[in-house]
Amino acid sequence: FLGCSDSDKLLESLERSYSEGRINAVGQGKESAAERVLTTPAHYAYLKIADGCDNFCTYCLIPKIRGRYRSEPMEKLVEQALLTAKKMASKLVQEAQALAQSGVRELVLVAQDTTRYGTDHGESRFVELIRKLSSLENIRSIRLLYCYPDQIDDALIAELKNNPKLVKYLDIPFQHSEDRILKLMNRKGSREDYLALLKKLRENVEGIAVRSTFIAGFPTETEEEAAALGMFLKEAKLTNCGFFAYSREPDTAAYRLKGQIPARVKQRRVKELYGVQAEISRAFLH
Repeated sequence: FLGCSDSDKLLESLERSYSEGRINAVGQGKESAAERVLTTPAHYAYLKIADGCDNFCTYCLIPKIRGRYRSEPMEKLVEQALLTAKKMASKLVQEAQALAQSGVRELVLVAQDTTRYGTDHGESRFVELIRKLSSLENIRSIRLLYCYPDQIDDALIAELKNNPKLVKYLDIPFQHSEDRILKLMNRKGSREDYLALLKKLRENVEGIAVRSTFIAGFPTETEEEAAALGMFLKEAKLTNCGFFAYSREPDTAAYRLKGQIPARVKQRRVKELYGVQAEISRAFLH
């Protein structure tokens, strides 16, 4: 058994298991100790800026698996990040520079929740991080994934508008549109909030593309609420979407909810939502 941060203990644990049997090495490794292996195409790479999650959505085990939200430090490792000898107080910038020197042209920022970067130390530093990464000469573009809607503030929208290196794209996991289901999911915001956010983004960031994900068949979801989600898609006109049937995960709050939806119903609703989005995407292509 190894935890999410114990990859450097894998080979040692395998060797031990031959003579000792079952091995528990959870928590014995060093996070990010292994040398990075890039498996993406040469022109882009993912840059993980945080780990863990504090959102505690009722369908999700990430806080129990990955732990509480932890931003990668920006002040601990002060390294030479630019050839101009300008010191950048950021472990992330140092890694990004190494990626840039290896031929990477686009950084894709990822975390369970990128928009909360820095909040575990008192305040959001997401925009500050974006600006530091943007200062790297070899990096031509930066793409933002997993931006939670309640954390997309005016400062981030302004950065999207004014920073030429930021791709005019956001990945926002809405997960549902109907207020009752969102509350059961322990998701912040409402249908009205989400539509207002999309309107604000489009008014301020010309040509912005928005992708999202949605869960179909959450416990107690009615046919009316499933249909209302389809209507939300038609109103929101998102560029791209992924739809997933609710998966009942043991040890989550939603697992204990009454009113679990049969698998065939969940799959039908997923198919219907993809049908709605296909028409919206076809309109974009024309």
